[in-house]
Amino acid sequence: MDERKELWSDIQDHYDSPLFRNKPWLIFGVFNEILDVEEHSSFENYPNITTGMRDFQDLVQYCSLSDLVSQGPLFTWSNKREQGIISKKLDRVLMNEHCHQVFHESYSVFEAGGTLDADFI
Repeated sequence: MDERKELWSDIQDHYDSPLFRNKPWLIFGVFNEILDVEEHSSFENYPNITTGMRDFQDLVQYCSLSDLVSQGPLFTWSNKREQGIISKKLDRVLMNEHCHQVFHESYSVFEAGGTLDADFI
């Protein structure tokens, strides 16, 4: 099992745990996977959902997670090449519905260069 699938499995285990059931929780960071083709700068040339995307989508759906409202650029990563530049949304803050209810005024700020600043009120 690759490291990413191990992480997805660990997150699902936490979701299934009685310690987390019906409690607010969130996860954030660089997930190294996009959820939707539009989160890739060349999405017109990237029409198919990859296995990695499907696995990430399945995790998000299974754990009832959604993106925290964010400000800043959509794309949080780039290969920084002058020719053939690729940008993607790899950084995100995902939270469950209980977290949205408790921290309903929260938002995250993504700055150019992939810097994340999450403000939880």
